Amino acid sequence: MKNLNIKNTVNISLGEAFKEFQKYNEAKGLSDRSIDYYDCCYKYFTQFYNEKEPCNKIDMTTYMDYCIYLKEHTSANDVTRQTYVRGLRTILYFCMERDYMNPFKIHLPRAVKKAKEIYTPAELRTFTSKTQCEKMHLCRI
Repeated sequence: MKNLNIKNTVNISLGEAFKEFQKYNEAKGLSDRSIDYYDCCYKYFTQFYNEKEPCNKIDMTTYMDYCIYLKEHTSANDVTRQTYVRGLRTILYFCMERDYMNPFKIHLPRAVKKAKEIYTPAELRTFTSKTQCEKMHLCRI
């Protein structure tokens, strides 16, 4: 059995840690879209976890419960949920580096992509038939 890596952590709220994280991102020169992405991921997590609670209460169980919460309480598909968790993972790793919480490994949930509908050979022949090609010039501007 592995030894638990438990450290003395700094007692800081999730909200305060996130403000520091975003200040760090701005200082690093991240784009506005990246900063907005982390805001969105944080917003979804704070619907589950109170931002006034200390970071050091977040652990693997909290993370797993959040993944289940996303699956059961949102209409987001697997890929979207994985995107929310990817952003949260970055935020939490920042907190772990600063000793705001005990470190743990965060694995992304598996995302099953929907199979794309493909054209049948008959449909492809229809699309590429000579009559279709002759009408193509009508579609051009």
